[in-house]
Amino acid sequence: MINDIINGVAAAIREEFGENVKIYAGQVSGSLEKPCFFVLSDGGGLELYRGKRYYAKNRIIVTFMAEGEGNDGAYEIGQTSERLFKCLEVINISEGSVRAKNMNCGVSGGELKFTCEYNMFLYKIEDAENMEELEQKTEAD
Repeated sequence: MINDIINGVAAAIREEFGENVKIYAGQVSGSLEKPCFFVLSDGGGLELYRGKRYYAKNRIIVTFMAEGEGNDGAYEIGQTSERLFKCLEVINISEGSVRAKNMNCGVSGGELKFTCEYNMFLYKIEDAENMEELEQKTEAD
């Protein structure tokens, strides 16, 4: 499920910012192409709600590294944060769409850190064990 959410976030970013922006979903070794985004899971949880229903919490961190530095970078970060609030409010995943909750952003070390949660209910489907074949013999008089 979390990979589906990460892919949905990356697709929403790509739709908003275009195909040319780099989006990484993990650690990168070597040089980076700026501007770029990192989309990572910050953990989550799964708690039993009722019966076979579970409440899944999925916290996502999107880090943006601006191309410019100084005032240019600060302006780029400001514009990007506004656009992230808009494009990540609702994302599409394989089961449909999901709305973000607790959306926040801040700047740390010249990078924009955007966090949000995509929480949802899940239903656990268990495969039922099939019975073996049953043969019945009857006699009639």
